[in-house]
Amino acid sequence: MRVRYVLSEVLTGLWRNVTMTIAMIITMTVSLTMLGASLLLFFQVDKMENYFYQRVEVSVFLKVDVTDEQRNNLKSAIESSPLVKTVEYESKKQAWERFQTQFKDAPDLVSATKEESLPESFRIKLKDPNTVEQFSEEIRSQDGISDIVDQKELLTRVFDLLGALQTLALTVAIVQGAAALLLVANTIQVAAYSKRREVAVMKLVGASNWFIQLPFVLEAVFASASWWQPRCSSSTAR
Repeated sequence: MRVRYVLSEVLTGLWRNVTMTIAMIITMTVSLTMLGASLLLFFQVDKMENYFYQRVEVSVFLKVDVTDEQRNNLKSAIESSPLVKTVEYESKKQAWERFQTQFKDAPDLVSATKEESLPESFRIKLKDPNTVEQFSEEIRSQDGISDIVDQKELLTRVFDLLGALQTLALTVAIVQGAAALLLVANTIQVAAYSKRREVAVMKLVGASNWFIQLPFVLEAVFASASWWQPRCSSSTAR
């Protein structure tokens, strides 16, 4: 009998506060979706960061008039560095072939570029991508170097932007989650206020606190379940 009474009170309360219930469901949907998306973004960016940083290359471009001696001395200096994992020399011809492959969809650019305009280079992978600056300082004094370019600087800018998006998404999700909790609490309070006379009578006749409070709590639970059930079904279907 008590169970039937509690359930009837829950259904009555949900119907009586239907607009508040719908608002709570919508707010929870938005907040939890954003929370899930922000957490997914957070972990995915970390994985991407580790993946790309492990593949960072340092390109040491040589001057147009570099001599064989300068080239050989530079190669020896790079190979002897304890920071270097692998080093690969790229000639003008190899650079030209790679350029043609990369820009095959831009024939005008390829035709306007001459093989002689592409510099020779050494493409280096470091044991630790965080030692890029140290490595650059080591070899910068070598003769024949035109420029030293590392991909880490560009990747750092990209991941700094993604990190800012992570923080923003997580902040918004937390705010939405707090709003959802406040709305749930407010729904319970509104339901309790609308039945304040019945509650007073129940207290007079000796009803326990849990018996009085249970219908209000179950209203919030059923409202949450009505949001959660379709998502569980869709996840199972996948």
